[in-house]
Amino acid sequence: ISGSLGKIGNELYNLMRTEINEIEEPFSAGKIGSTTMPHKRNPAALEGLASLTAPVLKSAALIYESMHVEHERDAMSWRAEWIALPEICIYLSAQLQNAIAILRGMTVNEARMRRNLDMQGGLLLSEKVMFELGKKMGKQTAHHVVYECAMQAYEQQRDFKETLRAHPQMDNSISDDELNRWLDPVNYLGSAPRKVDEVIAAAQASGLLEMRA
Repeated sequence: ISGSLGKIGNELYNLMRTEINEIEEPFSAGKIGSTTMPHKRNPAALEGLASLTAPVLKSAALIYESMHVEHERDAMSWRAEWIALPEICIYLSAQLQNAIAILRGMTVNEARMRRNLDMQGGLLLSEKVMFELGKKMGKQTAHHVVYECAMQAYEQQRDFKETLRAHPQMDNSISDDELNRWLDPVNYLGSAPRKVDEVIAAAQASGLLEMRA
């Protein structure tokens, strides 16, 4: 549990970076982000969430080490558990409370997410384009065409769609509407929406959400 919470905290921490800016942890008027830079909104809650995983894992290791004893169990082993078990419970409780507060008040910047997806001028969807072209010209030929177009787009800082449309092996049977659909990230989510629904359904079926409420 602590490892999962730490992973979530670290992921959201990185998504809050200024240059990414896809989410923001809860912020209220008067909250100080930095003692020297008044403009800052530091990910303090996310740092706290992620930072507690390391001591929990170290405490878990301490408990495993207490299994190594001679003859009957003695105080050299169980005193380690007296340190580790309370710390695990305290730190994990803090992580859970922190995670609930963060997720309930988190701001999601959808416009910035879309901007980041479009940052490479369509290159992010090269795999999707290759798969679709493969249905028309074969996978190897499609890979060759998409590779050439992608390298041109990257090295010449051109739009990926523009290089695709200019390639001699791209005939008129492929319309602009088709290319636009292939190059739209919304159309290439795979099984992600279904997996999200499954996780939410499992959480609701467990009854834990009602217990928390």
